[in-house]
Amino acid sequence: MSKRWWIFCSIGLLIFISFGMNQTGVIANRQAEHIEPLCESVDQEMQSEIEEILNIFRAEDYGALTDRLNELEKTTESIGDERQLLESAICFLDVYGDRDLLADVNIYHSLLTFVMQADKNIQFEEIIFTPDQFYELIQVEGIIQGERESVHIEHYSAFQVLEPYLSREARESRERLEEKEKNSGISLKKMLSGLASSAHDMLQNPLERFMMTVDSFYIGKADLDKEIFDKESFVNASYFNLNYSVITYDGNRWDPINLVEYYPSTNTSDTLDRIEEVLEELPDYWFPREKVEQGDWNGYADYYREHRMDMIEYDFELYEYMFGNTLVDSRTFEEMIERVKREHQVE
Repeated sequence: MSKRWWIFCSIGLLIFISFGMNQTGVIANRQAEHIEPLCESVDQEMQSEIEEILNIFRAEDYGALTDRLNELEKTTESIGDERQLLESAICFLDVYGDRDLLADVNIYHSLLTFVMQADKNIQFEEIIFTPDQFYELIQVEGIIQGERESVHIEHYSAFQVLEPYLSREARESRERLEEKEKNSGISLKKMLSGLASSAHDMLQNPLERFMMTVDSFYIGKADLDKEIFDKESFVNASYFNLNYSVITYDGNRWDPINLVEYYPSTNTSDTLDRIEEVLEELPDYWFPREKVEQGDWNGYADYYREHRMDMIEYDFELYEYMFGNTLVDSRTFEEMIERVKREHQVE
């Protein structure tokens, strides 16, 4: 009797473990099903390299990350191969369970984007990660050997990118207010003295003062361009349910490098499921399938930014359903589709 009991328990345990493993596989496969062609291209050697990178992040060994990045040949092909490894990492990770790990992978990908854009043999002294767990915003500073300026990355990795973005905006507003309050105590005498001194300098060194004025103009323009770039990056990410990194390098004060990289978020897979649902009924509807299958999320964001108004004009409720999971007037998806087909005379 006892022997039969142990046999029965063993079989039950095996079934339970097998079921659990299959459930995990289903979750992971669901995240990767939209980029299946990308995942199918990953061979055993690439998978081993991906695991090596993931282990660096699991250990939070950013010194090893710095060494790996510095040892890369600074060629388009070499950097492109490393980026491909990172773009394929999502095939082995769950966007829910491995969100922190994916954020680290995305940040490394963003650093590679900067290195490629900089188009010179950059070596890093140190890469510093500063996570804000409450707002799911990670700030990264890449200190470059022999350079006065560092590269800065802000990676927004949240269920809704609005919260960390606005928290940063609020923090910067407070800092500007504190700076203004600190400087508001300047006396009238000091102000007049400063004006007289400036007038004297202008008369004594007109060329130098002119160059300072020009410098101030272009730096102000660069700051404004950065502010607009930040807001546009945030808007695109929030419209299309993506995480993103803003990459900034002020090596040239007049013309700094501003880059953005978009990445799939915890909401992206659900969004793609709804888009596929729409495409089954409206096969000619807007969808950059090739961009998605290749894991080209910048291309995905660019495509939908270009066609956003086209989709809204075609049918606002359909657009809201795909990207906001909201039915505006209809009670069901089927009711909405029936109306859209009738209005646009789709068979």
